[in-house]
Amino acid sequence: MNNRALYKIYVKVQTWFGLAVDISSKEYGPAGILSNFTENHFVFDGVECGGMEGFLQSLKHADTEKQLKVCALYGVRAKRKGTWKWIETQTVYWKGECIDRHGEQFQTLVRRAFLAMHEQCPKFRDALSATGKKKLYHTMGKSDPSQTILTEHEFCNILTELRDGSIENNV
Repeated sequence: MNNRALYKIYVKVQTWFGLAVDISSKEYGPAGILSNFTENHFVFDGVECGGMEGFLQSLKHADTEKQLKVCALYGVRAKRKGTWKWIETQTVYWKGECIDRHGEQFQTLVRRAFLAMHEQCPKFRDALSATGKKKLYHTMGKSDPSQTILTEHEFCNILTELRDGSIENNV
């Protein structure tokens, strides 16, 4: 058994004992509502977003018109509009500006988007609050930032910062 399999078992045990939440669109309650795939409408920098997946996938497009269309989507429809071209350069885009995927500007941008969703979407905010002090996981997420727009670690840290009210220190 490899380390990833052991990790997933560990998280599953933690969730069974009520100590953790493993976020997934396939789950009910807070674990499902907190998924980036969930329809959680918000406006960010004047742009309508159908959910966080739409926003994140839009960052992969340099064309601002395409970006606006992808932002409005959520779930699988948003995921399918993503592109892998950004992996070659590790560059993402927001409103015509090139952003280094590994830079502080990227981290701030994503945190600002999550903060906007948290402020504007009661369903999301209530689900996050319902997790209490439980450890947040996203075991279906990837860990290599050069291969994914948002790693499991980044995602869970942002949600924890939102829940704890400390995100303002990082935006």
